[in-house]
Amino acid sequence: MMLITYIALFILTPIIIFNLTRNIFNPIAFFCIYIFIGVYLRSLVLTNSESEFGGTFWETVSWQLTSHLETSLILLSATILLTLIFCAIPFKRKNINNFIARTFEIKESAISVRRLTLISVFFLISYLTLLSISQGGLGLAISILQKRSLVFDSEVFYIKIINIFFCTAVLISFYCKRTNPKSFTAITGFFTSTLIIISLALLFLIGGRGAFLTQLLSLIFIYHITERKKGAATLLLPIIIAASVLCSIIFGLVIREAAQKDLTFDEALQGSTHQIVETVTGTFPIIDLFTSARYYADQTGHDYGIQFVNYFTRIIPRSIWPEKPLISGLEIRKFYSGHTLSGVPPTIFGEFYIAFGVIGLIICSIVLSLFLRFLSSLHQHSQSNTGLSLLYITLLIQMIFSSLRAGLEISIFTLIYYLTAIIIVKFLTYKHQLK
Repeated sequence: MMLITYIALFILTPIIIFNLTRNIFNPIAFFCIYIFIGVYLRSLVLTNSESEFGGTFWETVSWQLTSHLETSLILLSATILLTLIFCAIPFKRKNINNFIARTFEIKESAISVRRLTLISVFFLISYLTLLSISQGGLGLAISILQKRSLVFDSEVFYIKIINIFFCTAVLISFYCKRTNPKSFTAITGFFTSTLIIISLALLFLIGGRGAFLTQLLSLIFIYHITERKKGAATLLLPIIIAASVLCSIIFGLVIREAAQKDLTFDEALQGSTHQIVETVTGTFPIIDLFTSARYYADQTGHDYGIQFVNYFTRIIPRSIWPEKPLISGLEIRKFYSGHTLSGVPPTIFGEFYIAFGVIGLIICSIVLSLFLRFLSSLHQHSQSNTGLSLLYITLLIQMIFSSLRAGLEISIFTLIYYLTAIIIVKFLTYKHQLK
């Protein structure tokens, strides 16, 4: 197992460096970095740890299934290798469909900055108000979210949607500020800067490391793509990104641990600094989650794609169909713990393994390579048409980052929410709507 890990790290490192030198937001580089941390560094942590983690559910399960890690590592390595081979096959880049470009392209000259600012403030106030009402106070709501003890019912679902709309409006505001600063007055510029800080602070405070990183990476990418002078600042951007990601992961964990264990921030920080590697790799626990999903499938049998068909049932409320099938993450949680209070993400690899076993992993490699090829084309177009930058970074995060960890089901529906938010915010703020 150790030999496989070291060989994989040796192969992935030059691929990452090569792609980063081409462009720091290259989808192949992002994919390899995620795999580098979540599969291979994580496997080293799991096999060399001297104690049970006693932390999150999947860490405990993966410790119990340590004997299955080697097989998981071999299967994941083969799938990743196939994905990269499929990506390396030469292909003719196609132009992005005109309908897609027209629908999601942001034209800063057509945006009403004043209306965009008002809409952003409206979404923020709505989010804070509903969050406060649902939990009996804003402070209590933030505390509950930090402890990850919030029960996600339909009410919380709508609050999450409003938060997505707010974050999307902020990103569009930032893009317009970067590309057309003259359209911003001192007041709208101040509100935009304040809303950017608030969006990051809120996501950070509620303990959503994934959502925080999504917003942070989106802001950095928009800054990068709209930067006309590619100088020393651009070269330092990978270092800034890495440092930001590392700090957000560590401090996000510290805040959550302090809330869960009633510790002071200093006490939680002191305990966490001894587990920095475990903390960083634990944020991307692909091999943990895949091992849990694989063992679940081996014990219960494969479903031959029924879970993918069940995607279409998600729009039916459970109040109308009480026996509606559970999502894969909840089925896995039920298998291990007997309850469905929260789900266990199966990863995209786990979803295809649950469906078709080893054959499913081959299909998974094809699907991932198609995602990466499409993203590579879109990335090229966003270099010349920065109006597509928000579409690109949204697809990159949801189609690669989110799907690798959470699986296709969660990432597809979250992607739909973000794309819908882009369309609606555009519709509400474009100047031609005033006519």
